[in-house]
Amino acid sequence: MSKLSLSTPRAAEIFREMLQLRRTYAKDDHFFRMSEFWEALCHENDFVKIKKFRADEKPDYLLKVGVVEFDGRITLISDERLLERASKGCAFSNFKLAHEVAHLGLDHHAQGAVVKNFQLYADESGLANKPP
Repeated sequence: MSKLSLSTPRAAEIFREMLQLRRTYAKDDHFFRMSEFWEALCHENDFVKIKKFRADEKPDYLLKVGVVEFDGRITLISDERLLERASKGCAFSNFKLAHEVAHLGLDHHAQGAVVKNFQLYADESGLANKPP
C-alpha cells in the first residue's frame, strides 16, 4: 500500500478553494456559526443533509460529529447538543463542525476504506475510528 501525500501546489489549491467557499458565505473579518453554514448548505443543495442524534450527556470534547458521502450525497451526522452549542457561539463546537467541512475539501470521503485503513470499534463513549 502506498503512503498518501499532499503536494505543496495541491495544498495551496485546496486552501484557495476553501477560502473562496468561505468568502461566498461571509467576509474575512466576520465570525459565523458553522451550524448556520451547514444549515445553509442543506437549504441550498438537495444533496446535503444533517442527521442528528442524542447520546448520553457528555462534556463538549466528547460530543461526536462526522461527515459521510455516498453517491454524491453528503450527510453531517452530529450529536444535537454539539449543533446547539455551536449555534450559541461555542468556539470548540464551531471548530468541530468546520473540521468536518475540511474533510470534504480534502476529499477524504473519496478514499476507499482499504486506502484509509481505518477500523471502526466500540468503546465506552460509542463508536469510534481507529487510525492505522
